[in-house]
Amino acid sequence: MTTTNELLNAIKDDLKQRFSALKTCEVHPGRFNLGELKRLSAKTPALLVSALGTLKTENTGTEQSDSTKQLAVYFVTKNAPGLSADDACRNLVDALEIYLEGQLPRWGLVGISEPTAIRSDNLYTSEVDKNGVMLWAVTWQQRIRLGESLFAEDGILPTTLYVAVNGSEHAPL
Repeated sequence: MTTTNELLNAIKDDLKQRFSALKTCEVHPGRFNLGELKRLSAKTPALLVSALGTLKTENTGTEQSDSTKQLAVYFVTKNAPGLSADDACRNLVDALEIYLEGQLPRWGLVGISEPTAIRSDNLYTSEVDKNGVMLWAVTWQQRIRLGESLFAEDGILPTTLYVAVNGSEHAPL
């Protein structure tokens, strides 16, 4: 079993190693507002990992739930000598898209599907521009299995198996 928090931290840790030149790499509570962007603009290039919500859940029949999460990585960059904020951000977005699609990371966790529905969005606005930064988001969906299995592997096997045939009473097999 893996939790959403464990997934976000595993993504952050993996991407922190992959993008070693980042000044900021952290889990972020959600979408951005202007105040948040101002706070981050001093610590760029920045990568922020967020869970934006749950798209659907499915009962597995084992007291667990397969939960499809909408995940996001935000990149915040500013102009640097020889590299514009726009170019830096697009370079990071391209590298993450290649990694998500090519490597299909499961972040070293159990019960995680491969990423699907990978998408990137340029979040440029005049307010972003006034702060001298560039902002992009890469989003994807990834299924996570939540909860403990009813069939815990505790090493004890049942001695009797009961089966119902055509709606009859349960009888030992």
